[in-house]
Amino acid sequence: MSIEFTILAFLSSGPLSGYDLKKMLAQSEALPWSGNNNQVYRALVGLHGDGLALLEVQHPVEGPARKLYTITPQGITALREWLRSETEAPQLRAPIVSRLIAAEVLSAEDLDLLLSRYAEEVRLKLLGLEEIERRGVGVALGSPRQRLLWQCINSRPIQLLRAEEAWVRELRWALARLETTVPSS
Repeated sequence: MSIEFTILAFLSSGPLSGYDLKKMLAQSEALPWSGNNNQVYRALVGLHGDGLALLEVQHPVEGPARKLYTITPQGITALREWLRSETEAPQLRAPIVSRLIAAEVLSAEDLDLLLSRYAEEVRLKLLGLEEIERRGVGVALGSPRQRLLWQCINSRPIQLLRAEEAWVRELRWALARLETTVPSS
């Protein structure tokens, strides 16, 4: 998936500045981009150059000029084509897996400590996202259907982290059970 189509999706709700887009990308745990300047502004320049987004510079009475981008009819056509194309399978890679592959070199206590630390990181991330959800903060644009979709998009990382918590809990339980049934060498 490219950031360009995600930006076009945001722009389909109405005009936005590069700053607005950066902020929305940064707020969403569900999207794979951090919303840094290089990502957003490079994509906007490309979309504008390809005729998929219009650029309007607004000069307010006070403050700096504001560049607003709007999706063009060609942008809507490109977005529809992308939406109708094959979807990609979800990414299931997790850095903890590389550590677990090498975990045989650890003692049972060290492996449990590794998993304990990982479980704590997952727990803290989950608490933060649950607080954001509780406060109703996060990206929510457009029509009632689009707001419902955003609510589900925003809750997806929470559900994935809850599943990750359960996975770590089950793994630690299975390892503890193994340690009590297998004699040490």
